[in-house]
Amino acid sequence: MKRCPKCNNDFPDDANFCPVDAGHLVPVEGTSDGTPVDVPRVDTGGHELLDGRFALGDIIGGHHTGPVYQAGDKQGSSAMVKLVNPEVFPSTLLKQRTERELKQLERLEHPGVARVLGHGRREEQLWIATERVDGIPLSQFISENGPLSQEASIAILGQIGGALEAAAKLDDVIAMGRGDPDLHTPAHIAEAAKRAIDANEHHYTHPTGMPRLREAIAASLAREYGLDYALDEVVVTAGVQESVMLCMLALVNPGDEVLITSPRFTTYDTAVQLCGGVPVPVPTYEKDGFALMPSEIEKRLTPRSKVLVLVSPNNPTGAVTPPAVIREIAALAEKHDLIVVSDEIYAKLLYEGHEHLSIATLPGLKERTITLNGFSKSYAMTGWRVGYLAAPRAFVRAITEVRHTLSINTSTPSQFAALAALEGPQEPVAEMVAEYARRRTYLMAAFDRMGLTYGPPGGAFYLYVNVTSTGLGADDFCLRLLQEARVLVFPGALFGDDSDTYMRIGYLQPMARIEEAAERIERFVVSVRRAA
Repeated sequence: MKRCPKCNNDFPDDANFCPVDAGHLVPVEGTSDGTPVDVPRVDTGGHELLDGRFALGDIIGGHHTGPVYQAGDKQGSSAMVKLVNPEVFPSTLLKQRTERELKQLERLEHPGVARVLGHGRREEQLWIATERVDGIPLSQFISENGPLSQEASIAILGQIGGALEAAAKLDDVIAMGRGDPDLHTPAHIAEAAKRAIDANEHHYTHPTGMPRLREAIAASLAREYGLDYALDEVVVTAGVQESVMLCMLALVNPGDEVLITSPRFTTYDTAVQLCGGVPVPVPTYEKDGFALMPSEIEKRLTPRSKVLVLVSPNNPTGAVTPPAVIREIAALAEKHDLIVVSDEIYAKLLYEGHEHLSIATLPGLKERTITLNGFSKSYAMTGWRVGYLAAPRAFVRAITEVRHTLSINTSTPSQFAALAALEGPQEPVAEMVAEYARRRTYLMAAFDRMGLTYGPPGGAFYLYVNVTSTGLGADDFCLRLLQEARVLVFPGALFGDDSDTYMRIGYLQPMARIEEAAERIERFVVSVRRAA
């Protein structure tokens, strides 16, 4: 018999979990008396450890998108150490999710089979040291392949949270970090919402959205991108963010792997993990203009690969994956039976010389593709919260009640505004794209003068800039730029990039402020290089 060191209950030797609480320690070789591992309290950027001591099976503080580690002895006993954020998961929910996940993940051939040894900080990066059951130390893997990106992001997130607070206390900060257009929602769109309110059109709609709006979306998709959807193949959501969550709730089972274009909008990671899935970043590179390469997808395919998230144009890089490459990715998806989630929220924001191809237009791809799009970026409607997904009819039927459960329907006045956006004049969109193009050209020339490289963005309104020629890592660069030059930008770590190489800068300020920001950045870069 084994004895649980936390509640003193006895349980059979062949049992993997304490019958009272599945999160309790299962004794393993070297800790058969249940003695926890002593570790120092670690500052995790605002998320302190629940306890300064932990053992196998304990729940420790950390970023909720961190990976799950399975640990066990050579006799096969196993337990889990999962990094979670107690502020995101309240204690009751935390316990419920943990017990379920422990039992599910025990049955998986998880790549991180290991014995937990300890954790701490090394060169400002958080680490967790484990020893693989087969005798290969995972700590060695970490040292050879770099720090675990999710744990490292804990400290960075804490720094950025502090930076945002600091920015609010500083005078004359030019904010170039957020992805929220500075331009106004076109007047005819706002007026449509006002008319809806005055006309008492502010009650519930069908969960999938007003039929007239869905018809307009289907017509727009056909006109703009050559996509063939009927109104009953469209679901209007509270922004594309809700579409993302609906997709993962419908598609992802525990252990399923979701391949995600990276660097990336990390909401995808959270949605996948909330459903018990495993996010698998597929890196893109500056040398390729940050376009997604099929070879990088293929390297990461396993028998558990289920979904591919294709984001083009991309956030944070602005990259547009060329049509020829989209066709190769389509063939790969068919060959390996992948479901494609094609996030096209920036598709209207394209610059000269670049072409967007919707993957669902290709033969055999509509049946395996969910297309996401919305109004936030192209119509400057971020706060209106209107997005949509278009998918095969059977999928839409299956998720309708789930969508109803999440928020019943998208705000009705916002739906009328979205309808006006599609049916009204499109000149405001063209004017916005022209203004973004002007700003883009100016910033690219400014960074060229500074000797900072980037992948020329084909769409969206961001530049993803390599700052390593200054001698600083991206995290330090961004923090010092705020402190010394009063310009706020975001490091790549906020987009799942642990290379400490890139910063994302948006061109969502009036031109005069962008020019001032560029001058400040250039003076800062010069001063850093002189001091080196």
